[in-house]
Amino acid sequence: MTEKTVAKHLHISPNSVQRIEYDAIYEGGQYKYQYNFKQQLPEAISMDEFRSANDQFSFIWCDATSIKQFEVLPNRLTKTIKQYFLGFSLANRSVFKARLSWI
Repeated sequence: MTEKTVAKHLHISPNSVQRIEYDAIYEGGQYKYQYNFKQQLPEAISMDEFRSANDQFSFIWCDATSIKQFEVLPNRLTKTIKQYFLGFSLANRSVFKARLSWI
């Protein structure tokens, strides 16, 4: 679901949605949640991109079943995303079953 869609449903501006997302993710310039997905890739993931520091876009993904665990990559370049997911072992990647809709 896009920020624009969320804003429309909640009757707030897309900037407010973005600000709320930012506050939920960051605390004192640090990410609030630090999970190590290298141990186990979830069966289903949700993903999106968002505007982060310096008007750069970052890539975010999470476990689609719990939505609590996520990882933020510094940019949304295909090369970065591919390199990141290829960091998981083949056995680990074989567990993956579905990419669900955007966060």
